[in-house]
Amino acid sequence: MNLHSASIKRFALIGGGEFRHSCSELDLAILSVCNSDSPRIAVVPTAAANERPELAANNGIQHFTALGATAFPIYVLTRKDANDDSMAAQIDNSDVVYLTGGDPSHLVNVMTGSLFLETIRTHAARDLVLAGSSAGAMAMGSEMRYRNESNAFGIVSNTIIIPHHENRNPEETYGQVKELTKKGITIFGIDTSTGIVSDSVTLSVHGTGRVVAYNSEGWKEYLPGQIIPDYP
Repeated sequence: MNLHSASIKRFALIGGGEFRHSCSELDLAILSVCNSDSPRIAVVPTAAANERPELAANNGIQHFTALGATAFPIYVLTRKDANDDSMAAQIDNSDVVYLTGGDPSHLVNVMTGSLFLETIRTHAARDLVLAGSSAGAMAMGSEMRYRNESNAFGIVSNTIIIPHHENRNPEETYGQVKELTKKGITIFGIDTSTGIVSDSVTLSVHGTGRVVAYNSEGWKEYLPGQIIPDYP
């Protein structure tokens, strides 16, 4: 994964368990890469559309408010919503757009090629931070491995994200993804309440767990506070 070829420079990939107290240090790290002393967080529960999107959004609002930010929901739940001018316009007032967990296939199907996603790309090319947890993180990669879904947004190039990675054995996982790494793809296995934060220069690990990076040379574990090298 080449950070410098990413279409969005400031981003966060979270392994799940968003909006919990255990994510506070991680989320403060996300806020710290904003170009704002009073960050505004847009919580987008698209992936939770068929579950309880209002609960997902409210959890995010309460969590980020407690961290000193201003948070609000953008309820992009359908394809129609994703192409609604009024929904996309709300990104104009956001420093961070946070894609919640849920169903990654629904998220990709709703957002791909939409006005909402293109507006995110436009703003993120300047200074917007895009964060995704679990399904949100999976969708941000160049590919996705979920049921029969392989498409993703391609925001973080040459990358596949595996959330909730604490449930996996790295040695076994490497055997499953080795052929993908030979194509130049880096796979990030990210534990729950753990994330990778890009400040446009470095990738750093935050949270309570670990990140395992798989590439053509094997796999390596990174702990909170460590920097992940920029893979070619």
